This record gives sequence, structure tokens and C-alpha cells, in this order.
Amino acid sequence: MNNERTWKIIKDIEDGKYDQKALEALYKNAETEMKKRDISEERMQNCKVIQLSAKDGLRTLGNKAYKIRFIKPIREKVEELMHQITIENNWMRFENNHVKNGVKIGGDMIRGDVVAQYYISYRKLGWKRSIYLSATQESENDSSGVYYRIAFPDLDEEVRTFNKDEAVQLFKDYVEQ
Repeated sequence: MNNERTWKIIKDIEDGKYDQKALEALYKNAETEMKKRDISEERMQNCKVIQLSAKDGLRTLGNKAYKIRFIKPIREKVEELMHQITIENNWMRFENNHVKNGVKIGGDMIRGDVVAQYYISYRKLGWKRSIYLSATQESENDSSGVYYRIAFPDLDEEVRTFNKDEAVQLFKDYVEQ
């Protein structure tokens, strides 16, 4: 595929000449082409550009196919991380927890501020607020990936970290006090 043809495809995508099915086919064809062993560097770059343009085209259409292909896997990954943390630490059913047990969907995700956010929370009798530990990925293109947030009930601040073990230890230490 030469550069001229690539740019024509991209222009047609930007002009809205492709429907959902055609955009999905373009994305998949570019993906398949990039897996070939003997692909030239120029062809690889053209495929990447077409793939990104097709993805943007699907996003512009704002349809379910885009969410299923690109958003759902991110959400599943982040949710699985939180389930793994809760199972490893036996936090699925806290004793004496005065808020709902289990992994829950975060408000930032519900509002659409982030792509994925899942959390667990805990509140002892006498606490005015609960402590929570969340795993969050802000955007689908976020190269930094998932970060963890711990909000403490008696502080008006949160701790953010990309280190899962550090986040788990902070949460554990506070719950066990």
C-alpha cells in the first residue's frame, strides 16, 4: 500500500465515507497486515495510521462496536485487578464493614471522567467516612496504565500510586489500626 492510497483512505474516513462495518474491516485488515513477517517499515507505518484513523472513525460514530472493541477490554482488565487484590487479601467480605462489601464501579467511571475505575471500601463503626482503594485508568490511550488511589476517612487527601503493593499496604495498614 503506497502513501498516496493511505492518505486517501484516511481522508475518506475523516469525511465520514465509511460506515461502522467498513471501519471495523479497515481496522482488522491493518491489524492482520501488521502481523506479517515480511512487512516493510513503510507499510507497517501506513497500517498503523489507518488503524488509528479507523479507531477515531468508530469513536466519532459513537457506537457500541467501538466500546466493545476498545473500552470493554480496558474495563475488564481494571476490574480483574481489583478482584485479584480483594481475593489475595481476603477482602471480599470484611467483618464489621458498615458499607457494601465487594468490588464496585467508581463514580468517575459512571460520570465518564475516566475509562475504568473499580474500588473497594471499608468503614468501621464510629467512622464518619469510609476508606477506599481504587484502580483507575483515565483514558484508553493512557500509556502509563492503571494507578491506585487510597482515600482516608480522616484526611481530606488521597494517595495516588502506580505501585499496587504500596497501595495495598497503605489500605491494609489503615484498616487494621
